[in-house]
Amino acid sequence: MADPLTTAALALAIVSTVLQSTKSLYDAVSSYGSHDKSLGRLQDELQDLAKTLDALKQVVDVEPSMLELLRGPVDRCSKVCHDFEQSIETLNPSAPRNIEDYLGADSLATSTAMTAERAYYHCGRFFIKRGLRPSEYKTTIRGTKHIPRLGKERLQNKAAALRFIRRISNIPVPILYGAFEVDDSFILITEHVDGVSMSSLSEDQKRIVRTEVDQHLSTLRGITSNTIGGPSGIVLPPYRVMRLSDKNEWPQKVSKDGEFVFCHNDLAQHNIIVDPRTLKIQAIIDWEYAGYFPEHFEWPFYERRGPSIALDGEYDDSAELLQFMEAS
Repeated sequence: MADPLTTAALALAIVSTVLQSTKSLYDAVSSYGSHDKSLGRLQDELQDLAKTLDALKQVVDVEPSMLELLRGPVDRCSKVCHDFEQSIETLNPSAPRNIEDYLGADSLATSTAMTAERAYYHCGRFFIKRGLRPSEYKTTIRGTKHIPRLGKERLQNKAAALRFIRRISNIPVPILYGAFEVDDSFILITEHVDGVSMSSLSEDQKRIVRTEVDQHLSTLRGITSNTIGGPSGIVLPPYRVMRLSDKNEWPQKVSKDGEFVFCHNDLAQHNIIVDPRTLKIQAIIDWEYAGYFPEHFEWPFYERRGPSIALDGEYDDSAELLQFMEAS
């Protein structure tokens, strides 16, 4: 067992390191300007964290054994702050430091993609998904604008689900670093998870992965509630239900028996990221439609390739699910 002096020195080193990382990140974020309310809140939180760590540093020699318990969380905080600052610096160090440039310019990320619904950026160990701004809405072949349906709400629900699942279970999901809105674009910053999608594996490999998926589904079925909807309070039925209805608001049904279980509701092979060497699941992603629903809402789409809707020749339960959602 380490002597008190050694323990105090270790704790002091850890706190000093994370303090410097936090202050550096605060300076980096501040240099982008604080006109946006969300960015301003981030600056305030970083400033509060820096003050807290200053206080810890001052009392490190008083209770060294207690501060040693903080080594893991504080070290992780330091690493995240440092990596995030480095990502900001390396994206485009010569560009004007403006948050819109950082989050909106394709040239700032190592890889990008844009669909009719979302923009995606891979920046080092970070993955950014954001909703389109009105100026970015795509034009359909009929000449009308395609407005992503419940785009903000789906990302908000995803953020809440990631926090929730990571907090109460061992199901692997990406770390959520931030969720906020800038210029009518809701933005999610998560961990970038290395691996391949389950859909790219051989059938023999997929059989191994399915065993772990079944275990995680068993965990989800053990998370129950008497009210439908996501952990944020938003009720978003699966896509296969929403495509049959024009409704954007759904009531929170309540059951006296606690019969609703937590469902991913988009558990397709492309949303399961696997280590190709060990065949262990690295992350289950895209929890936009997640929430508490009857157990049969979680259809096993991961058993074959393709989207989370019934394909030709498959049983289609979407009309039945819609009937449940619309029943009073």
